[in-house]
Amino acid sequence: MVLRRLCMLVLGLNLMAVTAMAQGSASQVSVQEARKVIQDGNTEWGKARVAHDKATFEKMLAPDFSVNAGGQKHTREEFIQNISTVRPNVKLTRFDATVLTVVPKGDAWEAIIQEKLEFEKTNPDGKIEHGASLWITRDGWKKTGDEWKILYSEEVAHELWINEKPPITGW
Repeated sequence: MVLRRLCMLVLGLNLMAVTAMAQGSASQVSVQEARKVIQDGNTEWGKARVAHDKATFEKMLAPDFSVNAGGQKHTREEFIQNISTVRPNVKLTRFDATVLTVVPKGDAWEAIIQEKLEFEKTNPDGKIEHGASLWITRDGWKKTGDEWKILYSEEVAHELWINEKPPITGW
């Protein structure tokens, strides 16, 4: 009887440990809360991208943020400079992001994001090209105190279409 109770206690503790590991030590935030915050953050990010809103980028990105895209790693400063610079011949007209997955990773959260971008580019001859691009990224988010920050973003894949509708359902 004592052995059985001991086994039940050990099993119970193991289940609690597995549950805690599954939730990670991601600031004791539920998956539902993390998903909502990350989705809302991506909606805000999309608006900021179209507006080239440097103040929002500064606010949302962690101090040691980095991005891996196109096979290159960029610092927070390089990335902010790149996405906040308005180019006279290119206009970003759409940046919609959808959170696909959210999982705890250590004391943070990792999300797979689908980004739909559209832009207009004026060529030297004055002709306007319409472009669309689908990006899949792996982004890290962390809650520190009352604030959520983006820790990193890594390109998983992307595809580009010029002057044609992307063959993606619901585009």
